[in-house]
Amino acid sequence: QRQMCIRDRQSADEMLLQNRIDETENDLQTLRAEKRVLALKRTQLEQNVERARKMAQERASEELAAAEAGEGAE
Repeated sequence: QRQMCIRDRQSADEMLLQNRIDETENDLQTLRAEKRVLALKRTQLEQNVERARKMAQERASEELAAAEAGEGAE
């Protein structure tokens, strides 16, 4: 009976350990997915910054052209 109790305890410990391993693997998968999401967001933000920079540059060029045209009209 004592032998059975030891085996039951080992089995319970193994099950607990396996559960911890499974949880850790799940956590790792979640972190990898979050890493991919963050990489996509970063790419999107970088594209938005580039688009905003180009728009600002175009606006500045248009304003400069308008100012130069206004000076020429005087």
